[in-house]
Amino acid sequence: MRRFLSTIISVTCLLSMLVSCDEFYEVNDDPNKPSQSASKNLLAPVLGYWAKQSFEHGEFVAYITQQVATYGGGDTRRDRWDYLNVNRIGHWRVHYHDVGVNASNLIATSVEEENENYEGIGRVVLALSTLITSDVFGDMPLSEAFVGNTFPKYDDHQEIYTWVGEELDRAIAALEVAKTQEDQNTPLYNDFIYGGDLDKWIALAHAVKARMLLHYVPNVSAPYDEILSEVEMALSNFETAAYEYTNGAETSLEIMQCQWGPNKAKYEWDYWQNALDASGPTYFFLHNLMGYDPLTADYVDPRLPYLMTSRDVLDLGDGTTKPAYYGMRSGEGIDGTKDNDLYPYMYGNYQTRDDASQFILMEEELHFIKSEVLFMKGQFNESLAALQEGVSVHMNRAGVPSDEAEAFLRSEKMPQNGTALRLSHIMQQKVVALYLQGEVWADMRRHGFDTNIYEGLERPVDLAYYWEDNTGEHVWLQRFPYDPETEEIYNRGELLKRDAFQNPAWMYQPVFWAKKIEL
Repeated sequence: MRRFLSTIISVTCLLSMLVSCDEFYEVNDDPNKPSQSASKNLLAPVLGYWAKQSFEHGEFVAYITQQVATYGGGDTRRDRWDYLNVNRIGHWRVHYHDVGVNASNLIATSVEEENENYEGIGRVVLALSTLITSDVFGDMPLSEAFVGNTFPKYDDHQEIYTWVGEELDRAIAALEVAKTQEDQNTPLYNDFIYGGDLDKWIALAHAVKARMLLHYVPNVSAPYDEILSEVEMALSNFETAAYEYTNGAETSLEIMQCQWGPNKAKYEWDYWQNALDASGPTYFFLHNLMGYDPLTADYVDPRLPYLMTSRDVLDLGDGTTKPAYYGMRSGEGIDGTKDNDLYPYMYGNYQTRDDASQFILMEEELHFIKSEVLFMKGQFNESLAALQEGVSVHMNRAGVPSDEAEAFLRSEKMPQNGTALRLSHIMQQKVVALYLQGEVWADMRRHGFDTNIYEGLERPVDLAYYWEDNTGEHVWLQRFPYDPETEEIYNRGELLKRDAFQNPAWMYQPVFWAKKIEL
């Protein structure tokens, strides 16, 4: 990670690139028409928007996947999944207004300038943004997006995946060319993630491809060897992709602060803030994943006090006390006999400080991808080794002392040999390692929210009426409805084709790679 080269320059660049939010399809400019700005001036806003997108993706997923829940239990979108009664679906806007249009502009401009370095970075950004957005919604505009079409058609989700893979190949090819060009193989202006290290951008492209291919497992196909190849190419030169803010604890400029921090940085054109000051861990996360015992205040996973801070104690009756942690069931809210300020303080860890970095894709994820694929191939000892590596990397990131980390690996919470390894070990540990990261929702959908894999996982109570009317605990939020302030106005025809117009059943339907359910 690299720190900003200039606070003033980066703020000026980012603000200068804002796209009007008044009309959604105003952003559909032809990306083949290069910008009047040089590509080096376009990179800063693209990466800034990318970081914002990563935060927003993780923020709503943390509540869907039951990592956290709100104190009150009645939040429309965080607790009740009532997405038909929200004014905007923010992730749609972030991709089409912010990341996608500006990344497309960066690509077109850099191609015109024959700057393969900026082109390659732009393609990595656009590919990942398209991937996660399509995973949130399914079908969406791609071939006719950003080209001035007022009513762009929706491309098939599976076809979008084919394009993402091809776009990543184009990104890698451009970056490989740039490495041979002396004038391009130098630190890039305003590359606030890798400081112009093209090998790390290539590794990230391979990591994104590994993530994408894993989504086919186990419901579509089994590209195990291809996934493992992409993981190895990524890990050969990987550094966690993280957007590092400048002076987050020292500046009053919210644009220079991590959005996960206690100041709840909110960019003036945005409307999404974290709610960690009114949230706490769920029973699923606290008891099942951390191994916390409310009767003794003992816990198995040493990451617990590094992810949140206890604000109460349990009197053990022998003159001693231990830090106490309280959880809740999503939608139910806190215990009415306890005040809010007795629940754990959720700020202050490696990603919830004002000066923390915004993580886009972490090394830990690659080890868990490798572990799952090796498990599917029946290579259980190798799978366990990859699992242990992923846990160790995250323990180190969270700040857990090495002796405590080693003790955990030898604990009952972890298998001690390949024969004892279960898929649940891998997937539950991945939930912890990807705390507040959006990819967890994709994993749970792939595995059908199976409580044999995710032990203790529960749907929120008191969901919006159209969820309760649809029976079973197995019916989970599978996708978001399309943005009402753009799609219902400009592109209603595409919604009607899919029976997705104001239809709650659309949210029950798994995307093409998710495990199918019976309603």
